[in-house]
Amino acid sequence: MNIISGSYDTKQQKFISEEFELELKIKSNISTAGVMDAKIGIRPEKMTIVAFQTNHVITGEIIGVENLGAFTIIDVTSHSKIFKIRMRGQESFQLGQEIFLDIPPNQIHLFDADDLAIAHPITE
Repeated sequence: MNIISGSYDTKQQKFISEEFELELKIKSNISTAGVMDAKIGIRPEKMTIVAFQTNHVITGEIIGVENLGAFTIIDVTSHSKIFKIRMRGQESFQLGQEIFLDIPPNQIHLFDADDLAIAHPITE
């Protein structure tokens, strides 16, 4: 699972990391009001590469491609973080290629500072 540390603002319903901000509306019994330390996690097969920047998209650079027959593992660096993406089939990408990674909110797992699940997957 790709893990990103940051904080969750319960009032604005937004995850904030050093790299980016994501609007995350969750249904949960969070007792802390305001901003709390948090992490989000997303499975490699749930991240997708898209053609353009949108609300839940981050920019990255391909640093590794491993074609494994039924699927391809792509390593992407973005803001000093390395993400793994798993795509079906044989995909052709170039090292150093800039791409956009979609992080669908309904596939994100939200954890508190003690790594306890707050919401998974997050619902919009």
